[in-house]
Amino acid sequence: MINVNQSKSEKAPILFSPEKSDTTGDLRKIGSGKMMSLLIVEDNEKVRQLIREMLSDIADTIHECSDGADALTVYTRYNPDWVLMDIEMKQVDGLTATRQIKAAFPDARIVIVTQYNDAKLREAARNAGAAYYVHKEDLTKIWAILLEHKDARNSAL
Repeated sequence: MINVNQSKSEKAPILFSPEKSDTTGDLRKIGSGKMMSLLIVEDNEKVRQLIREMLSDIADTIHECSDGADALTVYTRYNPDWVLMDIEMKQVDGLTATRQIKAAFPDARIVIVTQYNDAKLREAARNAGAAYYVHKEDLTKIWAILLEHKDARNSAL
């Protein structure tokens, strides 16, 4: 359980606004042409499937785990370009898993993907080392973030 006040209804500030709002088309043609690898850390199978399907055009490899307890092990094994991390999971929450990954791999790029629009959680995610914080009601922002920073290793909230 997360120990910070959580509000699903609080309006989140916009952290990222892509220059183009049109995200249609074959994304394999965008950028250098190099596909990317992802790690999805999410306890809800349906959400993992939705994210996987949404990003299959830009990621040639997508690894998954259902809890933060496995995130560091899977990251270490595959060294993905990006991690998409839920916050609330049963054994190890996403903020703890983010801190673990960033401690071992300071250049890791992690996007928190959560149902909570909470300023305290957003700040906690930033302090844990997350590069972005995306509300699950607007998953298309993940797409835009990954495309914008496809070849860069450093991003900021």
